Amino acid sequence: MATPQIANALRRSLLIKIISKPAPSREDLDSVIELTAAKVVEALQAQSMTFYLVEGNDSAFKHVYYSPTLWGKDKAKETTFHETRAKLLALKLPLGTGNVGKVIQTGESIFFTKHGPDAGSLVSMAKTTGFEVNSMLTVALKTATVIGAVQVLNKEPAAGTDGQFTDKDRTLLEEVAEYSSTLIQRMVDPKFQLNADDTARFIAKLTDLPLVTKAEDIEIDEKLVEVTGDAIMRREGIFPHKQLSPNSVAVLMTNPLDYVKRESFSQATEMHIEEVRVVSATLFDALLKQFFKDSKAQAATPDDVDIDSVADIISTAYDDTGGGGDVKAADLESEDSAPIIQLTNRIIEDAYVSGASDIHIEPQEKELIVRYRIDGLCQEKLRLPKQVSNALVTRLKIMCNLDIAERRLPQDGRIVFKKYTK
Repeated sequence: MATPQIANALRRSLLIKIISKPAPSREDLDSVIELTAAKVVEALQAQSMTFYLVEGNDSAFKHVYYSPTLWGKDKAKETTFHETRAKLLALKLPLGTGNVGKVIQTGESIFFTKHGPDAGSLVSMAKTTGFEVNSMLTVALKTATVIGAVQVLNKEPAAGTDGQFTDKDRTLLEEVAEYSSTLIQRMVDPKFQLNADDTARFIAKLTDLPLVTKAEDIEIDEKLVEVTGDAIMRREGIFPHKQLSPNSVAVLMTNPLDYVKRESFSQATEMHIEEVRVVSATLFDALLKQFFKDSKAQAATPDDVDIDSVADIISTAYDDTGGGGDVKAADLESEDSAPIIQLTNRIIEDAYVSGASDIHIEPQEKELIVRYRIDGLCQEKLRLPKQVSNALVTRLKIMCNLDIAERRLPQDGRIVFKKYTK
C-alpha cells in the first residue's frame, strides 16, 4: 500500500501535470490512472483494486492492485498473484459482462457485503479472484457518459472491519471517481475542457484542502490586502485574506502546490503561509478587481497593454492586406521601434507573472515562436511574423548589454529590468 508520503508526492506530480498543461495528452493517461489508483487504495485501505476503461465495445483492465497481505510470506502465492495481474491487464471484457458491466451500463454503484442479501455473489467471486471476498464495491467513472469503473475488494485486515467496506467508503469512492473521471476524460478527449470552477474543485479534492466558491464565505482583512499590494498577489497567484499572527497569514490560491511561489511570497512579504484555501482562477481575478480596481485605473499608462494586444498589432502589420492601423511593417525592423520595445517588455513581464524559469525565442521557417518553461514544461505563448526575429533578439541583447554584432558565439548577460520600465 502507498504510504501517505508517497501518495502526497504522487498527487503533487499529478497536479503539476494538470495545471501546467493546457492540453494534456493521451500519453499522460497511464500515469494518471496509477496516481488515481494510489489515492483509492490509500483512502479506502483496499486489499484489491481494479480500474477499468471503456474501449469501443469492451471494458479494458487498466490497473490492477493486490495487497501483499493477500500472500504474506508465501512466495508461490505472490508469484500467482503477479501472473494473474499480468493476464488481466492484457484482457478485455465485452460491455455488459458481470457486475462491472452492469455498473458501466447503468452508472449506478454496486455494493455487496458478506452479511448482505447478495453474499452468494461474493462466494462465487472467490473462485476467480483466488482469495476470499468479504466485501465488494464497484462505482462508475462518469462525466457526461460512463467511461469506466473502479472496483475494490475487501478492506485490509489492519482496518479492523472484518474486511467490510462501509457506506462511508462508498461515498468516498464515488467522490474520487467523480473528479478522477473528469481528469481522465480530459486526457483522452482533446476537445474536453475543464472550466475554472471544476478545476478548482478537482484540486481541492485531490489536495484535501478547503474550497472557496464565493467571496462572502471568507473573512477578508482589507488592511492586509492593501499592505500586501496587487503586484505581489498577481505575480505569485496568492491572495492573503486573514492575518493569523504577526508573521503568518491565511491565503487563497488556485494552485496550492506551487511551492516556488509560496516561498517567493513569503520572502517578499516576510509572512509565513499557515493556512491555504483553494479558489478558482475566476474568483481570484474577481477579488483582485474588487480591491484594486481604482488604484489600477489611476496607475494606468500608455505602456499598460497586454501581451496579446501587442502581438496582434505586430501581426496585423504583416497580414495579407499589407498592414493595418498605425503600425507598418517597416516600423518593426528596428530594435528601437516602439512596438518592438513594448513587445519585449511585455514578454518579460508576462513570463515573470506566469512563473516561467526560461523564455525561448525560436525563429522558424515561416514564423517566430515564443515559449515559456513553467514547472519544467515548455508552453507556447506567441506566434509572430518571422520578420520581427532580428529586431526582438537584438533588443534583448541590448537589454542584456551583449554584443549585438556577435551572431555565432553564445553570450551570457543579465537584464536589470527596472532600467527599461521607468
